[in-house]
Amino acid sequence: MRIVILCGLLLPTVLCFGQNATTSALPSGDFTSDKPSIGATSLRSDYHIGSDDQLDIEVFDIMELKESPRVTASGMISLKMIGSVQAGGLTPQELERVIEKALKDKELVNEPHVTVNVREFASQPVSVMGAVRKPGIYQIQGQKSLFGMISKAEGLDNSTVGSTIQVIRAREVIAIDISDFQRGNIALDIPIYANDTINVLTAESVFVLGEARNPGEHVLRNGVNISVLKALAKSGDTTKEAKKKAAMIIRVHTDKSREEIPIDLDKIAKGKSPDVEMMPNDILFVPSSKTKTLINSTLQNAISVVSGRLIYR
Repeated sequence: MRIVILCGLLLPTVLCFGQNATTSALPSGDFTSDKPSIGATSLRSDYHIGSDDQLDIEVFDIMELKESPRVTASGMISLKMIGSVQAGGLTPQELERVIEKALKDKELVNEPHVTVNVREFASQPVSVMGAVRKPGIYQIQGQKSLFGMISKAEGLDNSTVGSTIQVIRAREVIAIDISDFQRGNIALDIPIYANDTINVLTAESVFVLGEARNPGEHVLRNGVNISVLKALAKSGDTTKEAKKKAAMIIRVHTDKSREEIPIDLDKIAKGKSPDVEMMPNDILFVPSSKTKTLINSTLQNAISVVSGRLIYR
């Protein structure tokens, strides 16, 4: 298990579980769908009413007192016979007792029996974004966990998922390793609270350009890096015109500086030099033996793409 906590970020994530946690399988496949809930429900003890929630309030045997108020930004509701009542922060049960007392104090009902249900949840949002099948803002009801919230977003998008899940809350970010998560390590099933943001980072990639049979971009699935030879194999190997001894890895740094790392593909293929691991956003450029080595427009475009990603990542 690898969990890294980065503090100091002013973004809208949890104490890690014990080190002796065991591992169990995740739900079959990639998680099932569980869409945000709208409709009357009877959460009783663990849900705290918040702003913009809509409530169903009934007084037993008195239909005239049935109402469906919406909670204001300040946590208040307005009821016909009672007036303004503080609802925000209370559980439905607690609000029932408050309304019953008010009805008694105003001598409107001798022995009132009040029922409060939450019709529409609008105050407990959790954002799920990035490499999931259905990103969006989900309203949570009671206690939720990371596995459950990923399930609500219909699971990870395996075609774009990277190496990390970020759970972002207030001034901290919890970074969770995707490979550990996918193995079902229950110690990673951390609690998720209202206003948390779950960001499943998308996979980064490498480029193979120049004298390759199928030049292009290759996604690093699950954030797993690949070597020069593996990247070249994904591009169908080199063409006959490839100048293998003059290949290079072009690596752009966050300060926009560019590093050119010489690569002798002949020596690597023959085992005379070690295969080089490519880093995310690296560009493997294989020049032509027939023309002078120049930074062509395709390569320049790739460098521009990489530079943009580094700035906005």
